[in-house]
Amino acid sequence: MPSLIGLSWSAPYLHDGGVAVGPNGELGLTGTLGKGIVPDARNSLRALMDRTLRKQVIRANASDPQLRAVHVSGDGHRYWIDQQSGFTKEEQEAVIDYLLSLTYP
Repeated sequence: MPSLIGLSWSAPYLHDGGVAVGPNGELGLTGTLGKGIVPDARNSLRALMDRTLRKQVIRANASDPQLRAVHVSGDGHRYWIDQQSGFTKEEQEAVIDYLLSLTYP
């Protein structure tokens, strides 16, 4: 099982590496690595826990036939920390802050 330590360095996320959002909101692997843009850890973690943003990432990945061919979608692990689950934006950001604070001693 992968560690939570170092999440700030390990975007994109998920088993297929499909959850990626760039520093300016670029979506999916097509909008980030496919264009030479390094995924932003904070934005990518937000997409990992916000179902509305994740749907946009999945849609962006699905638009690329090469990603579809290798089964990279960004779908999976539905542990939502979003408004639809009763969390505020502030609570979502607090979780992201905590996750990004985990580093080696």
